Amino acid sequence: MSRHMRRTALTIVALAIALILSPSLARANHGTPVGPDDQRQVLRPDLRAEVDLRPLPSYTITAVVDTATGTLRGDEYVTFSNPAGGPLDRAVFRLLPNAASIYGGGSLTVEEVARGEAAAPWEVSPDGTVLTVSLAPPLQAGEAVTIRLAFRAIIPTGGGGYNIFHHSAGVTSLAGWYPILAPFQGEWQVAPVPVVGDANHFAAALYDVTLTAPATHDVVATGARLGVRDEGETRVWHLVSGPARGFAVALSDRFQVHTAERDGVTINYYALPPAGGGRSPQEALQMAADAFGVYSRRFGPYPYTEFDVAETLVSVGGYEFAGMVYVQRSLRASGSLSQLRFMVSHEVAHQWWYALVGSDPVIEPWLDEALATYSVALYLEDVYGEATSRGMVAYFAREGGGPNGAAPGIDVSALDYSSWPAYRGPVYYRGALFLDALRREMGDDAFFAMLRAYAREHRFGMATTRDLTAAAERHAGRPLDEVFQLWFGTPDPGA
Repeated sequence: MSRHMRRTALTIVALAIALILSPSLARANHGTPVGPDDQRQVLRPDLRAEVDLRPLPSYTITAVVDTATGTLRGDEYVTFSNPAGGPLDRAVFRLLPNAASIYGGGSLTVEEVARGEAAAPWEVSPDGTVLTVSLAPPLQAGEAVTIRLAFRAIIPTGGGGYNIFHHSAGVTSLAGWYPILAPFQGEWQVAPVPVVGDANHFAAALYDVTLTAPATHDVVATGARLGVRDEGETRVWHLVSGPARGFAVALSDRFQVHTAERDGVTINYYALPPAGGGRSPQEALQMAADAFGVYSRRFGPYPYTEFDVAETLVSVGGYEFAGMVYVQRSLRASGSLSQLRFMVSHEVAHQWWYALVGSDPVIEPWLDEALATYSVALYLEDVYGEATSRGMVAYFAREGGGPNGAAPGIDVSALDYSSWPAYRGPVYYRGALFLDALRREMGDDAFFAMLRAYAREHRFGMATTRDLTAAAERHAGRPLDEVFQLWFGTPDPGA
């Protein structure tokens, strides 16, 4: 047996042992998360005393990734307070890898559910994406509960979906890989997973994750590392998030990290070796750092001490998470300069318009996508000049078209579309054109003051179209009915 074969066999054995032991280790800590001081370390120093962590749900997850078989096994404890005004008789979780779209043919299976130490009744929806846990007796107003879920996942290797939950020889991408508590806004929010767009509708929460993976692999994840230790052929990563809208991971034994700093934040670019040619990782890192600096000035401070960009096999250009993003590897390897620049700066903008300010990406997808798209024009304006920025806005107009009375308003649902070209028009491009028109109507001072206030007031919360349009009118100092009528088809959008 060759040295490589022996090493692979030892790794598989070590991972198998970890798979057996890890659930018992998770049960032994009874789901007790690390303290708030550890979670606050992920935040910028000036926000640590300002952000109240107490109302946030908390996850304590122990998981093992087996890259030899493309499988994952985990155990999680989720603690949350009753978000309803009265008794709550159920808790609802999303199992997104079971969706027929976006996640690409893998699976997420729950094996055990408990409330505290007692088994709890549960059922899964016919499409496999919604897990409902019965709370009997009901959880009273103000009370908290801890739900334990043991789960396993098969990570797909095919080309279906967006490759955000995907395993290959080069990189393993883990998005939506664990049962996620659905957001509660009057009721549990469980919209269907759309064919195009996003399904990552998550409330901000605190994560304490212990992840075991091959020692050969580097791990890029939401949050920060509290510790790393080797155990034979495996490596155990202890990660915490601070307030985060979900927890994503990328693993590879090929990552090459390049680092910059902006405004006291460490920016890491994890590059995969290209097949040949392409632009350098340093050039892509510079794009990310420049965009980061522009958005910090325009929108207010980024909340965390670290931001990661990981090249993966994501098939839709890029994908956003809290504190990190995926960028499609081929963009740097073989894409055009404008494609790479657009995608990197767009995904960086999602750290404000998704990670910081949440919204419903299924029902109101324009709210974060249009803001992230228009942010690209602002980045180009500040770094490359107004002519380059106006060229990008002209591209939005060519691709999306302006309001003409026949096209739908920009506040469409992702569920109304089945193709990316049709979906991008109103959501990305016309939405960005609306923001450009709003800026010209309000003037720069009022417009950017509005965006900074919107980001601050809804930090780690959920915003709606009505929240944004009300903020615009408040900072404009007058009604904006004519502008809203033109772009939304109503003078009072989101009402």
